[in-house]
Amino acid sequence: MPADKWEKTLSCEKSGFASPQPNSQLIGDIGAKQDEDCLHLNIWTPAKSAEEKLPVLVWIHGGGFYAGAASQPIYNGSELAKQGIIVVGINYRLGPFGFLAHSALSEENPSKTSGNYGILDQLAALKWVKENISVFGGDPENVTIAGQSAGGVSVSLLMCSPLSAGLFNKAIAESGWAPKNLRALKKTEGVTTVSAEEIGAIFLKKLKVKTIADARKRGYGNLLNAWAEALKDVPTSETNAASSSGKHVILDGYVLLDQPYKTFSEDRQLNVPFLAGFTEHDGSLFAGYMNIQTAKDYEKYVWKLFGEDATKILAAYPAGSNKEVYGALSSLLGDCLFADGALQAAKFASRRQKNTYLYIFSALSNSFEKNGLGSFHGSELPFVFNSTTVGGSGLSKKEKDLSQSIMKYWSNFAKNGNPNGEKLPVWEPFNLGTQSYIILKEGFPSGAEYKPNQMQLFAK
Repeated sequence: MPADKWEKTLSCEKSGFASPQPNSQLIGDIGAKQDEDCLHLNIWTPAKSAEEKLPVLVWIHGGGFYAGAASQPIYNGSELAKQGIIVVGINYRLGPFGFLAHSALSEENPSKTSGNYGILDQLAALKWVKENISVFGGDPENVTIAGQSAGGVSVSLLMCSPLSAGLFNKAIAESGWAPKNLRALKKTEGVTTVSAEEIGAIFLKKLKVKTIADARKRGYGNLLNAWAEALKDVPTSETNAASSSGKHVILDGYVLLDQPYKTFSEDRQLNVPFLAGFTEHDGSLFAGYMNIQTAKDYEKYVWKLFGEDATKILAAYPAGSNKEVYGALSSLLGDCLFADGALQAAKFASRRQKNTYLYIFSALSNSFEKNGLGSFHGSELPFVFNSTTVGGSGLSKKEKDLSQSIMKYWSNFAKNGNPNGEKLPVWEPFNLGTQSYIILKEGFPSGAEYKPNQMQLFAK
């Protein structure tokens, strides 16, 4: 809902509330107190007057749709805004506050749907930007949406939603993808997958209440715990344990009319300049959290996920000993979800959009180069924003130089749909013929046809 009008000057010296969420070692400090009244946004503008009409980049944070906030220090947009663009960081509701579906909630809604409130929050933020950013010197007709992880998934969802028309003009998806198998809102005859409304019923049982009205009286901690317990009992609808989208976002027939991957594959997503990519070791963090340590356990996991294709997968990602399990699992998770997601989205987008660009981030931060994680999931973020690393330390002089170039690529894209510019190595557009990409590391080398033998295993 729109904010209530106010009479006095509104103090905007610090970030507003973050959505209630569990503590997350991966996320760390969220930089704000928590409350469901979290639909705030942060604006960094270099404009000196409202007449400048600067390009706008709207950032959607990651965190698996259950954690994160625009107030995280890593998303400080002050340095990126110095590239001549306005940076807007938005919040959206998370976990049960943003994605709980239930038959009673569907009934009370004019659209007769529930869930996906977090995506509706993102749409509301984009509408606010459209209506108000000109006051901050921004151009409402030159808006780029960008996000990483769940934020990158959100970018693809917004490109597929019929509610997005006219709200943005370009899109950047970092380590995000268009999901193939989102859960349905309602139970369908003959379908064994648990529906979102059925998860809502499980949630109420875990909360030990009978109605949504009773649930609304419970504290944030109770709601978060019940949500975690409910999801623990239900398998994800994505083919990967690293995915949280299949546990939160749903196919509701209102925000999303069809599976996003199918929408992309049939060229029905919004046709806007598109920049996508992933990190070279995108799967390393998740492999470390999965408690798969023996070659035998790894083989069981692959058979469970890939069924009849498991033999080919194991041949491409072998783990002949327990010592090889982490590396094989890390490569498999990174390729089957993040690399394949970016590559397929780029392939589909490039069929209609000549301004399609693909990257692989492979720079190693000084803070992490010795811990075995490599260029892990999210390791590009301090370079995109020239901000702090995940551990809280700043970038080195050498890293800041790399960051300056990456910020120029991102800001150039926000300005005109093409990342290229003066004093930057040429970033060739991606097309089905060349399948070219740039490697974001010192020197910015280019490549083509990323791991074709492995990628064909997932392109279904």
